[in-house]
Amino acid sequence: PSSEERLLWIQVIDGELKLQSKGTPEQSLRRGDGLGLTQEASTQRELIGLSEHADVLLFALS
Repeated sequence: PSSEERLLWIQVIDGELKLQSKGTPEQSLRRGDGLGLTQEASTQRELIGLSEHADVLLFALS
């Protein structure tokens, strides 16, 4: 990735979430799901909890 991009990994430990990003389809994530993505400076994403309680790990990879 370029210096303006970061590699991220989201791991859902418990609960259910959705990931929204302008211009891309919404992604649902449930317990046990993992998702790798590239975070660009110009891209905004929103992680929304769909259950009363959600545990998530977010890793920035280099």
